[in-house]
Amino acid sequence: MKFAGTDLAYRNKDYDVCIVGSGPAGFTAALELKDSGLTVCILESGGEIATPTDDDLKVVESDGLRIREDSRERVLGGTSLTWSGFIAPLDAIDFESRPGIHEGWPISRSEIQSHIDNLGYRYMMPSADAFEYERETVGESCRIPSLPSLDFKVFRTQIPPFRYGKTFRHTFLPENFDLFLGATVVKLAWHHEGAREVVNAAVVADASGRHYEVRAKTFVLAASAIESVRILLNSGRLGNAHDQVGRYFMNHPKGNVGSVTFSKAIAPSHELFERKHQSFNGYVGLRLNESVQREQGDLNSYIRLEVTRDEGDYPKAKELSKAFRSTLKAIGRGDYRGAGSSGISMVRRAGGLGQIIARAAKRMRNRNAGLVKTARLRCFVEMEPAPDHRITLTDRRDRFGVPLPKVSHAISELALRSVERLISKIESEFAQTNFGRVYRAQGSLADILGVDSSHHLGGARMGEDPKSSVVDPSLRVHSSDNLFIAGGAVFPTGGNANPTLTIVGLSIRLAKFIRDRMGHHVAAAAQPHGAGVLIIGAGRRVSEDVVPAVESLAPSAHIKGIYATKRNVVFGPTAAHEVLPLNELSEEAIKSSRLVYVAVPPQKLQSVLAKFLDHNCEHLSLVVETPAVDAKAVRGAYAHFGKVVVAEDSAYLPWLDLLTDENKVIRADFDRSGYRYHATAIARALAGDSGQERPRIASTRGKKNDIEVRFDSGLAVRIRGPRDYDNGRMSFQTLSGPTVSSHPGDNHTQIRPMISGNLCVGFGLGDDVVHLSETESRLIGRFTERDTIVSRMLDIKRAALYRLLQGALAGQPGYTLAEGLEDASLRW
Repeated sequence: MKFAGTDLAYRNKDYDVCIVGSGPAGFTAALELKDSGLTVCILESGGEIATPTDDDLKVVESDGLRIREDSRERVLGGTSLTWSGFIAPLDAIDFESRPGIHEGWPISRSEIQSHIDNLGYRYMMPSADAFEYERETVGESCRIPSLPSLDFKVFRTQIPPFRYGKTFRHTFLPENFDLFLGATVVKLAWHHEGAREVVNAAVVADASGRHYEVRAKTFVLAASAIESVRILLNSGRLGNAHDQVGRYFMNHPKGNVGSVTFSKAIAPSHELFERKHQSFNGYVGLRLNESVQREQGDLNSYIRLEVTRDEGDYPKAKELSKAFRSTLKAIGRGDYRGAGSSGISMVRRAGGLGQIIARAAKRMRNRNAGLVKTARLRCFVEMEPAPDHRITLTDRRDRFGVPLPKVSHAISELALRSVERLISKIESEFAQTNFGRVYRAQGSLADILGVDSSHHLGGARMGEDPKSSVVDPSLRVHSSDNLFIAGGAVFPTGGNANPTLTIVGLSIRLAKFIRDRMGHHVAAAAQPHGAGVLIIGAGRRVSEDVVPAVESLAPSAHIKGIYATKRNVVFGPTAAHEVLPLNELSEEAIKSSRLVYVAVPPQKLQSVLAKFLDHNCEHLSLVVETPAVDAKAVRGAYAHFGKVVVAEDSAYLPWLDLLTDENKVIRADFDRSGYRYHATAIARALAGDSGQERPRIASTRGKKNDIEVRFDSGLAVRIRGPRDYDNGRMSFQTLSGPTVSSHPGDNHTQIRPMISGNLCVGFGLGDDVVHLSETESRLIGRFTERDTIVSRMLDIKRAALYRLLQGALAGQPGYTLAEGLEDASLRW
């Protein structure tokens, strides 16, 4: 379940595994442990969205290359929130022992890659074949010429980048898989048992600064390289008998080292530029051939080419664009004060609008020109692991009393020499092949390559020898039996690749090790009972609502299979469900199911239902999402099924049962508290009488965000938008006179959530109460005194969907297709 750090005041629970940090490293490890039978918790310093209140915790001092504070995130999902989605594996040479440079890795490249190949698709990580360079498959006009001193390195880009927090925030519904937000780990409490160091607890500060202890059998530090090291250094001598903690820190300093003018203009779809590749984008970077690196003792930096076109100089346009982006970012993180400030800045710079139009016109002309004449050379530098490149603690402290980290690192002469050779080889071999002429950037390479790429690596590096490393090949701290470290901190070398793919592979591997070590294995799937449910789609609705609701129907029903456009996984409360391509849907699966739930965008519904038309589906109940679709071809497909139900869970909200008899509603007002068709469905449910057919709409009037609906039962409804569950409200005029509201107030009675042990167990109105089942309470999740039926609408609707599906399987009519089509067809 989800908790706030302040909930630790009364939570007195020991876990099997406690994971510090919810970025790609920590979240991946947690999810891979989810069905292991182990009790797991994640401690995350931030909240579900990034807020300025956590910015002071990102402060870091720098000596040499400056660490950007915006490269460090305190939020659910960690740096995946701002990650650009670039992925690539480390190269073979990065794993080799290179005397005088580095010792390589104590595990093989293929071992890490095997975990990505097996399970990486769960996190949108492609398998090894996506990174193979096959020159012969590229058309002549888009092909790189033969460059003997250079290797071609394939990079991929996730489109859009995978956001762990957004994708997996729903996974904390069950017991024994907990998330604490606003829970900042300040240190680890530990003791000696003989020569071994045993961690007892993570010491956590909540938002107010009050400290608590979270106890577990096993701990995983996955709080980014800098923060994981900071926590270790603030925990006394834990894991640091040989003064290795914090040492061998690395980064990928970056900068534009020059440009190339092509001898013959090339297509923007050239393989050197970012272009579409299957479900990813991708491009080819240039690095020194590994044989050259070995012969010359060079590091493994790389250069990528980025399209540039002459856009002219539009300083006022740049200022206005910057203010506009700042406003959007502030709104995105809920910082409305910051949005107001940057909005004022936009107004002051409104004079730049003319330049924006002129710049846009020039960009359009450039795009229409089609071919690329010039490109910039952007370099990412490998830093060798050096012991004096390190993270230490300063005398300054954050608001929780934890010393601030200081990162000391700089580009070495070896790194600069390696980049110089790489540029020279590109320069000479582009010229020899008449591909283009390279123009070097003005200034020293050391100054040009001075930008933090946010790839923070090392500080707790992996190795066999405790005297020169912090963790062993299993990622266990050498001196401890129950402390592990995940993430970039354990990298012995940095190579040039964006590290996220390797981090995910290591976390999958670590989870398997912990599961095996603690004697827990994924249990063999039990024989399913009850009605089979097919689910089509694997988006947010399926992962957050449909799968939890169907799992909760057990033993009356079970998930027969989930199908979508591509292979994926959905982590439900009790199991991880593999998602198969829709073209693998079999006749046997259809024949042995009782219900099919289709959760796809309206424009895809026809093509999905077409997959069923060659099969007998008279035994199947079809559940379709809102808004219901009434296209002619779709109507024909509906007739192919035994029954069609619209998944309008709003009509099944548990608190609706309070508004009957003397509380019968005669007028309803929905103020930003739901989409039009959802609000209409709530009103339709309120307008009807128990056991009778729900009324029809008699009339509507108004405009898009302010409409009135009247039902043939007499109920009048006003619906105002846009939807905003954080600030929206509902109010109801009842037959007996009193006004009922979703929120507390002096002149009305509130529909109040009833809370017990952090769960909503029912709803009350005056002396009337409706109780929730334990299953429904857990589907809604953690509830606080501040929550209302509007602010938690989406979670309450999950319990409502459970009720709807329960009724559909029991043969009840549900929310009928006629009702759903009427809601969707109204033109307001």
